[in-house]
Amino acid sequence: MTEAKVRDAAEKHAAAVVAGDVESLLADLDPSLHDQVAGMSALMPEGLSAAELLSVSADAAGTTTETKYVGRDASLTVRATWERRGDRYIVIAAQPVQEGE
Repeated sequence: MTEAKVRDAAEKHAAAVVAGDVESLLADLDPSLHDQVAGMSALMPEGLSAAELLSVSADAAGTTTETKYVGRDASLTVRATWERRGDRYIVIAAQPVQEGE
């Protein structure tokens, strides 16, 4: 059940990122991550046009997703850890995934 809810939240978050909906994507992040948004945005590929949720996994540390963001000539995969807060899930940690990780 948790994985399905996180999958739904992650897919909506990815759609907000691709659409450039800053208000929605900030709402999906723990406030401690707001300062990291500009840095992560700079890593996103030019001409961002699509996102694909590659994986959702749950363990004792939380629920983690990997989402691939696709642009004109490049892509970036982001690993995010989600936590339940009230009736929704939010991202509490995120970082780009290096090839081979």
